[in-house]
Amino acid sequence: MAMVLWICAHPMAATAAGTPEITGWAHQNIGDATARGNATCNRQARMWVVSGDGHDIYDSADGLHSVFQPLDGDGAVVARIDGLTAANAWAKSVMIRETLEAGSRWAYVLYAGPNGIRFQARVVTGAAAVSDTPVIRPEQVAVRAPLWVKLERKGDQFYGYYTKKEDGADTAWTPMAGSPRTISMAPTVYVGLAVTSHTIGTLCEARFSNVVVYPSEIRDAEIATDPGQALRMACARLQRLGDWRHDLSMIEEQGGVIANCLVTLARAREFRESAGSVLPAYYRVVELLPRSSPAADALARIVVLDGDKGLAYAVRHLGDRSKEDLDRFHVAVLRGVVDVGRIHEALGAKAEELGLHVVALHCYRRAAETKTLSLEGFELSASAGTKLSGNDPENEVWFWKGLLLADAEDFIAAADAYERFLRRDSESILAARAYYDLTRAKMAIGEEARSCMEKAKALSPCDAVVRLDRQLNAENSL
Repeated sequence: MAMVLWICAHPMAATAAGTPEITGWAHQNIGDATARGNATCNRQARMWVVSGDGHDIYDSADGLHSVFQPLDGDGAVVARIDGLTAANAWAKSVMIRETLEAGSRWAYVLYAGPNGIRFQARVVTGAAAVSDTPVIRPEQVAVRAPLWVKLERKGDQFYGYYTKKEDGADTAWTPMAGSPRTISMAPTVYVGLAVTSHTIGTLCEARFSNVVVYPSEIRDAEIATDPGQALRMACARLQRLGDWRHDLSMIEEQGGVIANCLVTLARAREFRESAGSVLPAYYRVVELLPRSSPAADALARIVVLDGDKGLAYAVRHLGDRSKEDLDRFHVAVLRGVVDVGRIHEALGAKAEELGLHVVALHCYRRAAETKTLSLEGFELSASAGTKLSGNDPENEVWFWKGLLLADAEDFIAAADAYERFLRRDSESILAARAYYDLTRAKMAIGEEARSCMEKAKALSPCDAVVRLDRQLNAENSL
């Protein structure tokens, strides 16, 4: 007999043996399994008993009883193998399977009693499976239940792991011989448990506990690219968990998945609703699942959307978090979740207020960098010997403030900052850019702009200046 963690793809098929009373899971016979296999689960104890027959999970077609749920994209399944009752030494365990057909491609971590813990695969549909025998390590053959196993998908790479440590998912995993294996599978696969007796018509029984599927988290980049799709994906994942709000064991088991889905729903809503209406959703994530890693993302959004109150709240909840969660929080705040340019601008303003002009200058330059505001074109087209600036930090601060204000299209404030800068530096490359933006500002507010345009052209007739000159000429000719 063998029992397996498995990964496989395609839409969910109807179950042949019915659906166990476990939300999100289905089970059925596959291939030449003829006995009526079954799967039961004690949710409170988090224990599974799965029985099945079939000739094997190997060769070019399989016979087994499988317990499965769909997995979209990357992810992993973790389980504790508690034991098995089998007449055959190759009875099997944890699988990722592409379809529910007998010849499907798959990867699985199997426990086969006296043959230990193994990692095998079918790389081509309908072809013979690939054994790990040529590379198997003696320590894997010697392993006996109980033990923890993990099977993970990252694109077309499939990884098998095991550990004897009792803390399972919280410990370091040992990679298995033959792992990773490259298998080209469809985006949506089946993941779960698989049992075969290695004898058609004779059932064997496998016992599992703490079986958890971890779909890959829906990332900010995915949400920003298609908020609607991200929202639908999060809703679908939550629906598979049933009435999880009233199921404490489900919240404990799938807390990370639930928290990521709730954060995704809130992030997707931010693209369509006001920040104030979405903010309570982030607070609910932290209150419901304070120890989950996605709660760090929720805390980052709370800081962004709720100012000083949100920051004080986040500080209270971050005090005893792991280094990984703290890093996650900091990255979430500093990568696009908060406008880093605005942070540098605020620091620059504070430094300027304190008379720290060199520090202020550095902060304003960094703010411009984050907004990809470049002076390269002006430098390349400047007259020979023209300096970048007049080397007066206190004065140059006004240039960078004007640049940032012009980028924000606050032309009146930009014009004021630039004019203060030009009182003491009207011959540098920075002055060329200042005259260019002053021309844009004056054109926008309907003032005479020709004198500024001519000064910009004299200092650096770059492409941007030439294009603006043509635009100004066209407007003046109307």
